[in-house]
Amino acid sequence: SCVGCVWLIEKIYARQPGAGRIEINAQTGQARLTWVRGEFDAAAFATELHRFNYLVGPANAVAGGPSESQQLIRRVGLC
Repeated sequence: SCVGCVWLIEKIYARQPGAGRIEINAQTGQARLTWVRGEFDAAAFATELHRFNYLVGPANAVAGGPSESQQLIRRVGLC
């Protein structure tokens, strides 16, 4: 959720074979990836992120529903 985290994730992604573009939304904690099919290993990328204590999973798959910060973003957006 900070610039340092975004920078680190971008650097880790860029080192992966077959990595394309990565767009990170720090407010929502989501990333959009493009890669070369057959060259990029998503599991290896997730494992590398996990070594830095970042968790990776499908968008909106948070146990127990949306986080408090995600709910706040929606409320502010409605305002």
